[in-house]
Amino acid sequence: MLTPEPVSRRRRRAGSPFSVVVRADLDEAEPPIWRRVELPSTLHLDELHLLLQALFDWEDCHLHRFTQGESPYDQQSELFLCPFDVEEGEDDGVPATDVRLDEVLAEVGDSLLYAYDYGDGWEVRLVVEEVGGRVERVRCVDGQGVAPPEDSGGIHAWNERRGRSEDFAPEKLADALAGWEADRRLPPALRTLRGQVIATPAQQVLDALLRDADLVDGPASVDETEAAEMTRAYSWLLRRVGDGLALTAAGWMPPAVVIAAVEDLGLAQEWTGKNNREDTTRPVRALRASAQSMGLVRANKGRLLRTKVGVAVTDDPVALWSHIAQRLGAPPSDPFRLLAQALLLLAVAAGRPRDVRLHEVLTAAGWRTGDRSGVSDIAAWRAVDGVTAVLDSVRAYGDSDLWRDRSTPATPGAQALARAALLASRG
Repeated sequence: MLTPEPVSRRRRRAGSPFSVVVRADLDEAEPPIWRRVELPSTLHLDELHLLLQALFDWEDCHLHRFTQGESPYDQQSELFLCPFDVEEGEDDGVPATDVRLDEVLAEVGDSLLYAYDYGDGWEVRLVVEEVGGRVERVRCVDGQGVAPPEDSGGIHAWNERRGRSEDFAPEKLADALAGWEADRRLPPALRTLRGQVIATPAQQVLDALLRDADLVDGPASVDETEAAEMTRAYSWLLRRVGDGLALTAAGWMPPAVVIAAVEDLGLAQEWTGKNNREDTTRPVRALRASAQSMGLVRANKGRLLRTKVGVAVTDDPVALWSHIAQRLGAPPSDPFRLLAQALLLLAVAAGRPRDVRLHEVLTAAGWRTGDRSGVSDIAAWRAVDGVTAVLDSVRAYGDSDLWRDRSTPATPGAQALARAALLASRG
C-alpha cells in the first residue's frame, strides 16, 4: 500500500514583516522546561535552529530537523531539510534555509516541531501565542527550567536525575542570545563553515578570525585617496583600454601594453624575464583576468573593451573600489569554492598574512579533494585563484608579492575591502 504524500502546510510569505511570540516546550520534561520568545517573522528556519541551540544551551553537535505534523518522524509530517539532508541528496522536503517563519508560524496556534540529536531524542514544540507589530531583534520574554546538557541520555534519563525545576531568569541567556545574533549576521558561507567546524581545533582558528575581522558592526568604507591607491592598476588598465584595445592573434594584450604595465605599475620587481608577453607575465595576466571577472572589461572580436560599468568607474576610484568589493562578495555556485573564498576573505579582513592554512580549516569542516583524507594546500589555493588575482592587483599585502612572501600581514585597505566583500555577501 502506497503511503500518501505529506500535505504542505506552508503559507505564502507575508507582504509586511511582523512579530510572533512563541512558546518552545521541551517535550515530556517533568517539571516543564520551556522558553517564550518574541521573534521577527523574517527569520529563516536555519537561523531558528541556531536560536534554539542558544535557548536550550546546546552545542549544535548533532543532526536536527524541523517538521510540521504530529511527529518529527511521521511520514505525513512536512519535513524541512537541515544542511546534512541537503548534502546527502535528500529531496523529500524543503531546505530550512529557504523557509521563513511567516510561512510556518504566522497565526496564533500554529505549531512547529524541532528534533535534535536523534540518539538522545530531544523534541521541542513551538506554538504561536501572540502576533504583533514588526520587530528587528529576538527577545526572550520568559521561561522555566534549566535545559539538559548535550549527550545526557534523553528526556527520561534527565527527568530521573532532576529533583525539581530550577528557577529560570531570561537575563541568563543574554550572552547566548548575543552570540546567536552575531552568528545570524555573519555571511551565510561563514555561518555554514562555522557550523561544520564546531568541536574541532579549527573552531578556535575560525572564531579568532571572526573576532578580528569584526563583521558585525556597520559597513566597511574607504576614502578617495586610499581607494585610488588600491585600484590604481585597474584604473590604469581601464584608461589604457579606452575605446578598445586590439589583441594579438592569440588573444593576449600587445607586448607594448604589457611592457608599459610593468613599468607604470612597478611590477618589474615581482616578475623576472622580459615582461613583454601577457601569458608569461603573471601580474599583468592576473590583472587582466581579474578585471574581466570583475565585469570591468570584456574581450570581443579580437578587441578588449570596457564594459558599461568599466566606463562609469574609470575615473571614480571609490565607485571602482565598491564595485570590486561587491563582485568579490558574489558567491560562486560551487560550494567548496564558496567556503574557501569566504575563508580567505575572512583571513584578509582579520589582517592575517598569506600563510593562513585554508586547507586545514576546510579539512576540519569535512571536505575532501580527490582520493585524499582531506583537502590539500594546493587544492585549497586553486579554489581561491580568482580572489588571489584581485588581492594581487590591489596590493593587498603592500609591496610584498602574494605568492613569494607569506609572512606580511594584509594592509588596512585590503582588510576594509575584504570586510566590504563579506558584508556584501550577506545580501
